[in-house]
Amino acid sequence: MSSQKKNRLWIWFFVFVLVASIAVAGFMIWFNLRLQLTQEKLDAARARWKEHGPKDYALTITTKLPGDHIDTYNVKVRAGKAMEVRLNGELLRNQETNEVYRPGDPKLQYYTMDRLFVYLDAFLEADAKKQEKNHIIAIFNEQTGAVEYFVRSERVSRMHVEEKVTLEPLP
Repeated sequence: MSSQKKNRLWIWFFVFVLVASIAVAGFMIWFNLRLQLTQEKLDAARARWKEHGPKDYALTITTKLPGDHIDTYNVKVRAGKAMEVRLNGELLRNQETNEVYRPGDPKLQYYTMDRLFVYLDAFLEADAKKQEKNHIIAIFNEQTGAVEYFVRSERVSRMHVEEKVTLEPLP
């Protein structure tokens, strides 16, 4: 009688698949945690913005809200102050009087790059105060520190807001 050698190659295949799956899952968790916004990253980007950011710029903020609602804000900033804000192509208006905001109006200042930093800071502070671990990612321009992309997902309310920001210096 001849004894046949058993083929155990299939076992090594499943060991490889298991190890590869664990490695990929670990990498994705590590990568996601590395992208999470921290106070240190925000402070460094804000410092770069103050030092290297232009004072005159055009800002386009595309905000994706729940229900796939998309708003686009076009902002013109001169000397660090918002002079004009358009929401989906229309000049921003006072909701009570239906009048167009005048250039430099304090209400328009909510749409500048400096204000985006304030919002991000407020989100981090609120999460720390509530001791919540919400998903916050922000990507900043390497040279200027400007916010280029931002996403926030709240675990409790399931709120998901995503913003893409494009900045063009004005002459």
